Amino acid sequence: MTNEKIIQHTKLWIEQVVIANNFCPFAAKPYAENKIDYLIIDSINKHTVLRLMQDYCVVLDSNDAIETAFLILPIGFNHFKDYLTLLQMANSHLKANHWEGIFQLASFHPHYKFAGKSSKDVTNYTNRSPYPMLHLIREKSIESVRRFFKNIESIPSKNIAVIRTIGPDKMEATLQGIIDS
Repeated sequence: MTNEKIIQHTKLWIEQVVIANNFCPFAAKPYAENKIDYLIIDSINKHTVLRLMQDYCVVLDSNDAIETAFLILPIGFNHFKDYLTLLQMANSHLKANHWEGIFQLASFHPHYKFAGKSSKDVTNYTNRSPYPMLHLIREKSIESVRRFFKNIESIPSKNIAVIRTIGPDKMEATLQGIIDS
């Protein structure tokens, strides 16, 4: 699969899942303004991924034209447990390299499973994506959004209510349709 196709799938997922279902009420603006960057990381080595994430933090820190970035991992992290290990390492890496408070990570994976939930639980679909991804988000963006969305803490419970109305079959069909496009 080409990098262009992977990015196309990711953009379709943002449009058809994240924005269409309002899972992230502040995603539409940077998407419409083309302020989201996409980096394909074709490595199965966790330390390579962490190094590239570190490099990308530097890029984001010096370029306000990029609002947020998806680090897309099309190979090597398809097993959710391997991905969770990487995610834990990535969060520790942000802290160790003094990026905590500047950036935070959101996590998305084709087999996302919340702790304590069955893999078939529909709520997992709020974080399911076509590929394993690390989403680098600027902390200052989150803080500026807090001024407009007074109840930002209610977003996860609202997303759960929405995903329960949609149901797992429709969500699975949407994700499969994106991959098949």
